[in-house]
Amino acid sequence: MLIVLTMMGGLAQPQAPVVLRPLDVREDRGNTAAAAYLTGPAHEIRRFYNEDLEISFWRGPSPFVFSLAKNDVWDRRYFGDAKRAITLDDVRRVCLEGTIGRQSDLGLPDAPHALYLAYDFPCPKPVGQLRLRCPDLEGAEWSAGEGPEETLVATAQQGPARAALWARLQRTENLLVVQADCAGLTRPLTIELFRHQDTTPEGTSVDAMCHYGGETGYDYSRDADNGPLPHPEAGAEGRFFWVRQRFHAEKTFPRGFEYVMMAALDGPAYTTAAQSEIAGALEPFVVHPATPKGLQALAGYQHELRLAAQRVNESPSGSLGTAAVSGPEASFTLYLTVVTTRDAEDPLAAARRRLQAALAGGPEALAEASRNVSGEDLRGWRDSRVMHYNATACTYADQTPWHGDYHWNEGQFADTIVAGQADSLEQRLRLFEEMRPMLERNAREVYGCSGIAFSLVHYPIKSDRVVYSNVTWEWGLENTALMLQPFWQVFQYTQDLDFLRERAYPMLREGARFYADYVTRGDDGHYHVTPTVSQEHWGFTPGFELNRDSVGALSFVKYHLRACVEAAETLGVDADERQRWREIAEDLAPYPTLDTPDGPVFCDVRDAPQLLNYNITANLVMALWAEDISLDSDPALLALARRSYEALPDKEHSMRPGYLAQIRLFLGMLEQPYLTAQGRVLSWPGRIHLYAGAPPGTSLNDSFTGHLAVGGFEVAAGHVGTEVRGVRIRSMAGKTCRLRNPWPGSEVKVVRLPMQGAAPGRMEGDTVVFDTERGATYRVFGGSELSLAEKRFVPEKRLVARWVFDGDEAGVIADESGNGHVAKLVGRAQVAGGVLQLPGGESYAQVERASPFDFGPDQGFAIEARVKLPADRSGHHGPDPVQHGPEAVLLHGERGAAQALSLLAPGRCVQLGDGPDA
Repeated sequence: MLIVLTMMGGLAQPQAPVVLRPLDVREDRGNTAAAAYLTGPAHEIRRFYNEDLEISFWRGPSPFVFSLAKNDVWDRRYFGDAKRAITLDDVRRVCLEGTIGRQSDLGLPDAPHALYLAYDFPCPKPVGQLRLRCPDLEGAEWSAGEGPEETLVATAQQGPARAALWARLQRTENLLVVQADCAGLTRPLTIELFRHQDTTPEGTSVDAMCHYGGETGYDYSRDADNGPLPHPEAGAEGRFFWVRQRFHAEKTFPRGFEYVMMAALDGPAYTTAAQSEIAGALEPFVVHPATPKGLQALAGYQHELRLAAQRVNESPSGSLGTAAVSGPEASFTLYLTVVTTRDAEDPLAAARRRLQAALAGGPEALAEASRNVSGEDLRGWRDSRVMHYNATACTYADQTPWHGDYHWNEGQFADTIVAGQADSLEQRLRLFEEMRPMLERNAREVYGCSGIAFSLVHYPIKSDRVVYSNVTWEWGLENTALMLQPFWQVFQYTQDLDFLRERAYPMLREGARFYADYVTRGDDGHYHVTPTVSQEHWGFTPGFELNRDSVGALSFVKYHLRACVEAAETLGVDADERQRWREIAEDLAPYPTLDTPDGPVFCDVRDAPQLLNYNITANLVMALWAEDISLDSDPALLALARRSYEALPDKEHSMRPGYLAQIRLFLGMLEQPYLTAQGRVLSWPGRIHLYAGAPPGTSLNDSFTGHLAVGGFEVAAGHVGTEVRGVRIRSMAGKTCRLRNPWPGSEVKVVRLPMQGAAPGRMEGDTVVFDTERGATYRVFGGSELSLAEKRFVPEKRLVARWVFDGDEAGVIADESGNGHVAKLVGRAQVAGGVLQLPGGESYAQVERASPFDFGPDQGFAIEARVKLPADRSGHHGPDPVQHGPEAVLLHGERGAAQALSLLAPGRCVQLGDGPDA
């Protein structure tokens, strides 16, 4: 990990103008009486993250503070491998032969599950703080804004003293570059590296995961090496100074783990110093007082965050490395790197070597290297990191809710895959493949089955078995299918046969073997799933009263076995096994129902006395994640599912409103737009629905490209007013395409691009059906666009679109494929050598291809320029939980290019030109 901090009076500053605004020191996200985030004089103003290094940037009473965390910095101690796991025989004995004291409590305190409440570790740990302290500016008002390339700009002035700061996190080198210009200083400016003494107490948990019940009664004397971490160390030698934290040895790192945060100065006269044990050196984070009354009002995980932050503030000591620069003008460069045992066998020596290389290259060369990072570089960097943890980031606390674990039962990635970002799941899929021996052991030892079986959570640690945490929710038998679902979905949407053969099917088959062994056929002729639990709702009950045939288990066993049958048929393998899988899937018990005055409704488990709606909408998992009931289902079944949704209690107070919105989307019950990736392209019901997330009659302006549909189709379309426009579908596998008519009642024509006449197609009810060729792109016309189907595009390279803004032309040159490139862009922007260039010489994107598509006679003609944009420019927009793909769209029409660009590339607009139509 490498951070560069530069402060140079004569350093060339970024050229683009930056709009500065006072720092917002009001209570922001989480900073309320009911939350545990930070507020007061120490206020987070910027956070950087590059898939490995996370930096929170704070403005405290005097210093600027960079609080650092790194994905692989964990306390990895785990004692679960030495304990006997709870087995199916144990569960049967306690529930069928004994008396369980209360729901979810099996009365087995010495199981590995007890560790989840007894210890705060395993958990991620903060690296420490990098602080810039300027006494002449203490109490000054700082202003901040965002410059080019996601640069943070901050300025302050107080009397003759002034400072300007530019900070940017590099993309694949864990490099933070901070350029600064300081003048008028009368007292030394200091740069500090600090790591507090860890606050994890010996032989106990901070609060025993208070939201799970508090005191555990655990016998800590049984575990060796469960004491506090060693005190951090500090050192200084010449221009180098550092802090260092060592961790206990464990299975992942048998000789111990450590990290070194080291800095080096390049500039005028300076002094460095180090103190390995110094009291009162922490720059405290101010949190709301943890009064008994206040804590009672907090959710459990917020309670934990508050306690953890306060414990760090109260840490008795720490280690401090400093560098001081004197003079009225501070002009220097500071390089900072963090190196862990995972990065190098000797982190201290490796840190010094890395800093020496940085000193030789300088910050400008590092910045240029970051600008030239390719998409492949980004993927390689991300996939070589430790996967980020599930819970709240730990830049400021020694404990995190739920240990910062990987929550397997809350991972659903269809929107990510539909948005064309399946490659972002590589870390997760690879981890599952690496866990296969543990998963096989879990299936064999706990359930007495073949195949593989997941538990509930995991950590980035080496262990002999899966991690056991919550003994109740681990017995939600849907977990294994839910975890393996992305393997199948990646194939469904990409039709990558090599991926199916080499990676997906070997994992899916083992899950199917587990389920085939676990289910039992009853006297009624159906297969049943017993025992299981309805997660977050009902725990273990005497006689398995509420542990039979949960909707989650039934729906996901069916989903998984059907997927394995299709996968095996596609590959032509395992004929005997797939016949049994098909039989089980077809003969599973029906989903349980509960009688109500309005008629029967689905309940989450057989014989449930009432409907519950806590956290997971468990009675409708078959419509939420398991893809068994949708807006294309049999009308009677769809009506039952809709009635079941309406009967849910406390929908307005749901902890997961996104789950409820997804159900409304999939059941066709939306009243307001819900434009997630699946809200734009919904295809798992068996045909492609465009803008299912826009209720009929909704007027909105939106557009997307690069979304995927089941069967291997890449889809682009827009929504203008109340009508779908510009539908294009590229076939990646040559399969038959089935598209719900986006223009009800209208004739539909399908044209293969380049536009050389209609392609064969037919209507089956309200479904457009047409055969495709692998690699071919099809334009679908209907509604007000129908007449455009008769137009022709020239096959050779010709200008096919041109318009004028205040004398500046823009056009598209099409080639024989129907694609094209931008000849010139509007106003002062232009394309040179395939690179989009904007005023000031900044190159923001490389144009890969551009293609025309028509929004109709009233809206004008559009060109879509597919461009390479920096990954960190993608973001979350509105309700969409996934990042939009790397596209930009330019449009000319009566609605104006700026408005069109805003709707077609929300949140990523670049104004081109100065006129009213810019």
